[in-house]
Amino acid sequence: MKLTTKDRLHEAALESYSRIGAHNTSFQHLADSLGITQAAIYKYYRSKDDLMTGAILYAADRGRDFILNGENPRDPALKRLKFQITKNLDFCLHDRRNSVALLVMHYYASCIPAVLKLHEEMNRRRTERIAVCVQQAVREGTVPAGTDIDRVSDQIHSLLLGEMVKTYLWPAREKAEARAKKLWSAVSAILGL
Repeated sequence: MKLTTKDRLHEAALESYSRIGAHNTSFQHLADSLGITQAAIYKYYRSKDDLMTGAILYAADRGRDFILNGENPRDPALKRLKFQITKNLDFCLHDRRNSVALLVMHYYASCIPAVLKLHEEMNRRRTERIAVCVQQAVREGTVPAGTDIDRVSDQIHSLLLGEMVKTYLWPAREKAEARAKKLWSAVSAILGL
C-alpha cells in the first residue's frame, strides 16, 4: 500500500522523535528527509504541536490495529484481557517507532493542550476496553460479583502503562513474555482471582 504524503510525514516525524526527540524535530528537518518543502508540511499542519498530535493519532491507530489483530471476540473475557495486555507489551517491543508516540504524548500532555486532550481521550478508551472485559468476566463468573469495575480498570490501565514504558525504555532487561506474566499476576490480584 502506497503511503500518502501525510502518512509519510507522520512516519518521518515518528522516526525523528525516536532518533533526536520531538523537541529537536523541525519542519525543515522533516521536509529535507522527505524531499519536500516546508510549505508542503504547512498544507497539513499549522504548527509542530499540530503535527505531534497528528503523528500520535497515526501511531495510536497502528498500535490499536496491532493490539486487536488476532483477538477472538468469542474468547472468555479474561483470555481477551490477557491477550490485549501481552499485545500492548509486544507493540512497545517490536514497533518502537510508533510506540515512541506514547512517550511523546505522556511527556507533552502537561504543556500542549491538544496533546493533553488526546491523552485523556486515549486513556479513556483504553480504560473502557479494559472495563468491558472486566464486566464480561463478572457476568461469566470468573471475576467476583461486586467488583468495582471502574476502580480495577483504572488500576489495570495504570499498571499496563507503566510496563509499556519500561518495555520501550529497557527492551533487553526483560522479555515481553516475562513482563506480561508478571503483569498478569498483578492484574489477577487486582481482580481477586
